[in-house]
Amino acid sequence: MSEIPDWLVSMVRREPPIKDVVVDGSTPVVSFGDFRKVRVATLGINPSNLEFVDTKGNLLQGENRRLASLGSSKAESLGSLSNSQVEKVINECNRYFEVNPYSWFNTLNEVIKPGLGVSYFDGTLCHLDICQWATKKKWGDLDNRTRNILLEDGLPHLRNQLTKSNISLVVVNGISVWNQIEASGMGTP
Repeated sequence: MSEIPDWLVSMVRREPPIKDVVVDGSTPVVSFGDFRKVRVATLGINPSNLEFVDTKGNLLQGENRRLASLGSSKAESLGSLSNSQVEKVINECNRYFEVNPYSWFNTLNEVIKPGLGVSYFDGTLCHLDICQWATKKKWGDLDNRTRNILLEDGLPHLRNQLTKSNISLVVVNGISVWNQIEASGMGTP
């Protein structure tokens, strides 16, 4: 695991800042696609709960699973993940578009590909989130205090991803994402 930097290992092993709002058994979503291999990324606020659970709230299993969970990693907690389990979480994020991507990305890909010539599905585009936690409720249904705590937790990790990779263009996905970026101070040169 020597090629995975310490800051990325720490990103995966950290516990959610507010456990009761994060999807039970989920892991932080480092990225959708390998952010270390692309020059262009789209940016959202946080992963959908449907990345980990079905519409009834049950963790996705088997061929329906999209990303590593504590259960699929055979771990009791994020802090107890072994090096190989951390690597599994990162690798499943990197291979996301090869396995079972959520259909939401198809539409965004159709918008991005013609203009920029990059695609999630050929490994030239990835997706990052300001907050790396999938929440049980939709972002807009969370109270301001909870959103602020989750954003403050995620921003240092996003900054690391952007400064320690080859990403040179970030496409902000919507006005609410842009507003969060501006509020964080990241939107100013």
